[in-house]
Amino acid sequence: MTMSPSTNVSHPKYDISPARILSPLEYRALRDSVRDDVRMYGIVELLLQTGLRIGELAGLQLQDISLEKSHLKIRAYESHDSRKVPLNATAKSAIEKYVKERPKTKNTTLFITKTGNPFLIRNIRTAVNRYFRIAGITGAKVNDLRHTFVVEQLKAGVPIVELSHMVGHKRLSTTEKYLTFLTDIKSEPKKMKIAEL
Repeated sequence: MTMSPSTNVSHPKYDISPARILSPLEYRALRDSVRDDVRMYGIVELLLQTGLRIGELAGLQLQDISLEKSHLKIRAYESHDSRKVPLNATAKSAIEKYVKERPKTKNTTLFITKTGNPFLIRNIRTAVNRYFRIAGITGAKVNDLRHTFVVEQLKAGVPIVELSHMVGHKRLSTTEKYLTFLTDIKSEPKKMKIAEL
């Protein structure tokens, strides 16, 4: 009987770095750095105020936005289901400002380039990373805006089941992992239930 050549091969080990949560000082600095760029301001606010994935944000269409009903319709994306995401006043204001200055085009993608083409995921990531550098924020990635949203909503008292659905987690256990970030705030005074950053 011959031995399988894969018997002595070790499986690669993946280091999954823990989620990075931006401090209020950091996300305020990021906001300040993008304030004069209406498109990037809209992108940063939407990521920070809704917890969208970058691919979901890049795929947003004008018809997916309901400012009157204060929600976004997120289309099914890769293995993620469609869902409705609530919009708070800050996110609505950022969208309104951007849409007023958005280049005129037949393209219905919300975030577009100056030439009217969709603003692609890789370009969004590069632009956000550039503004992280401008703001003096080290070691942060685009997805950290999503992590920050989740933790801030938990701090504000948003029920975990509702939050899990809001951010599109398939399993509640994924959202529960963020509870570890709340142990540091037990000694702080009780905060008001405001889910706005």
